[in-house]
Amino acid sequence: MAPSSSTQPRTIAHEFYASCPEGFEVALEGELRELGMRQVRRLKGRVTFAGDLADAYRACLWSRLASRVFVTVARFDCHDADDLYEGTSTATTPTTSTKAPAQSPGRASSRPGRPLPSPRAASPTSCATRTSPRCASKMPSAIA
Repeated sequence: MAPSSSTQPRTIAHEFYASCPEGFEVALEGELRELGMRQVRRLKGRVTFAGDLADAYRACLWSRLASRVFVTVARFDCHDADDLYEGTSTATTPTTSTKAPAQSPGRASSRPGRPLPSPRAASPTSCATRTSPRCASKMPSAIA
């Protein structure tokens, strides 16, 4: 059972939508209302709601029908590539802290402070294919 929402008044800061398979919108709408979401509106293949990040986390954690929970970052008119660039460059994403994440050079890693190895570091050949001379010395003589 989902935890009950707090009795403190909350501000509606963000617009979210939860995606679902077509035909499940009515059930997802009811589920989100039971979880305490506000301004719930059913659309084709998704249900929108408004709230703060805690609401989105609660929907993501407790919903059995939502495939994903998305946040609407910005809305703007877009008629060409310049409008798209301008609209996306000024959009801000909702965060729970004001501290910016540290940028690491290269590709991102799931372990902080350790970048992933470059694609060249991994050998494209394997010992099983016997295409690398260093692999031939490791193979049993029955196979080599």
